[in-house]
Amino acid sequence: MVSTRVLLCKNIVYPLVVLCIFLIHSCSVVPRNYPKNKPFVYNYTVKVENLDTTASLLLDLESRLAKQLDDSIKVRTTRKFFSRGWFFRPVLNTPPLYNVENVEKSKLYMRALLTSLGYFKDSMYSNISIDTVADQYRTTVNFFVKPGKQVKIDSLAYNLSKPALQQLALQNTDTAFVKKGGAFAKANISAELDRLTLLFRNNGYLRFGREDLYGLWDTLDVSLLQPGLDPIEQLELLEKLRQRRANPTANLEFRLKPPADTLKFAKYYIGNVYVYPDKEIFDKQDTIGVTVANGVIVKSYHGMFKERIFPGNLYLKKDSLYDQRNFYKTLNRLNSLGSWRLINIEPLLRAGSDTTDFKIEMSP
Repeated sequence: MVSTRVLLCKNIVYPLVVLCIFLIHSCSVVPRNYPKNKPFVYNYTVKVENLDTTASLLLDLESRLAKQLDDSIKVRTTRKFFSRGWFFRPVLNTPPLYNVENVEKSKLYMRALLTSLGYFKDSMYSNISIDTVADQYRTTVNFFVKPGKQVKIDSLAYNLSKPALQQLALQNTDTAFVKKGGAFAKANISAELDRLTLLFRNNGYLRFGREDLYGLWDTLDVSLLQPGLDPIEQLELLEKLRQRRANPTANLEFRLKPPADTLKFAKYYIGNVYVYPDKEIFDKQDTIGVTVANGVIVKSYHGMFKERIFPGNLYLKKDSLYDQRNFYKTLNRLNSLGSWRLINIEPLLRAGSDTTDFKIEMSP
């Protein structure tokens, strides 16, 4: 019985203990080329406090804040297969000297992220802890962030001066990136402007650009600036102001910028589609032949391709409403055939018209 226990300890328990000690020790970071007898950044932590949210969202915010740290604070380690007698140990090579200015710079970067996410009244502080090992002053920088209340969208409106665009926007609000009651976040507003631009371009508005849209918002309730003389009314306004501070909100409205060109907001239809299937950069002479296949006009320089292969691979159909999705489908389809090294599709707008031709130039 005793021999069995001894054998068990030798074969299982002792190796496990040695392995655990090895793993624990191998997890410690080894600094290399560090400033001697001076504090250097050895590690950092970011802790979000007083935020009423789920654990997963809290960890996500902490991770995003950590990515905003200045490079002089955001130290990185690499795993070395063999380091100072230990295998696969993390090594911190040339750690930066600790500088309080870099800490303040990191706070500015983190504050910019919080503002873009709708946290406008944040507070943060930091402290350091120094662990002395021989001539090493290992400094850990700890950041503590209190984001405050996130500003929510109280009202959302699309106030587009063109009825057709207004109707199109209202019919597709189910895919919007901003919602009433959602976070008043810069990233979401930017994504919504991109979504509207793509929506309009997919519905014939070829010349519509993101610069033609803007968001207008305010975070102030005008009624709070007009208190009456009635004490009861004043108390009600004060209570309303207190609630607004406790739960800040914003009103958001999307509008169109006045166009310099009246055709800027016009729907475009596809006219003629011209295909140049074998155009080289050095080709300056005229084409040798012009053929028409199912409405596609093929102009050849060297006669390398049959015209019948193009109609089935083009999604830009004559007399159809312009759709940017078909533009990219055509480009991707032609690229997937593998017969051309360079493909360029260019719209040719007809002056004073709502029709555009397309020129497709391809180099074999």
